[in-house]
Amino acid sequence: VFRSDAPIPEDADFSLATAASSIVHGTSYTDTPASDGRYYYRVVNVYVVGDDVTLSLPSSQADAVSDRVPPTAVLRLEAIGSLFDSVNLRYGPGAVRAILTVSEPLAGVPFLNLATAGGSTILVDLLPDGDNSYRGVFTIAPTTQSGGLTPVLTATDVAGNRGSQISLDVPATIDTRGPQVTGLTRVSVAASGELAELGATESI
Repeated sequence: VFRSDAPIPEDADFSLATAASSIVHGTSYTDTPASDGRYYYRVVNVYVVGDDVTLSLPSSQADAVSDRVPPTAVLRLEAIGSLFDSVNLRYGPGAVRAILTVSEPLAGVPFLNLATAGGSTILVDLLPDGDNSYRGVFTIAPTTQSGGLTPVLTATDVAGNRGSQISLDVPATIDTRGPQVTGLTRVSVAASGELAELGATESI
């Protein structure tokens, strides 16, 4: 078996010294190049009679891609409703669009869910959206626990490598909890309308 990272011409030097492997005794061969990339192959038959070794003409050329790197992804969120704090990137109840960009072609639609620091998990149904891109819409319910969002991904590329590395393009937080009173301060109101504290804050 002869391997090269460039096309192999028919008149190349085909000898046992330049082969990618020793003589293969069988009908299959597994090749593991030192680095990923596209490789080209030709095969010759070896005839051994006593001490004489004769090589056949080379086979037609074949090529294959070595890929051991799992896919990665970046997630972008876009608020569809109006309950969104664009300054602090907080999403209130309502619909949110998820746009997932992956590093390479996948064998199928990836699995994506969003976990909040408060304990809620949101499954996002994705659909293909062009090359290496997927999108879907999920809904934040009023009962969804508030907290920072952490995306969880399972994706498999066409070479069978499974990846789980994903990041948000910007941090995001779900906020479904309204403001709460944490204390009261007693005051007096003068005739002029000015306020004056009468005592310590009362905790609630």
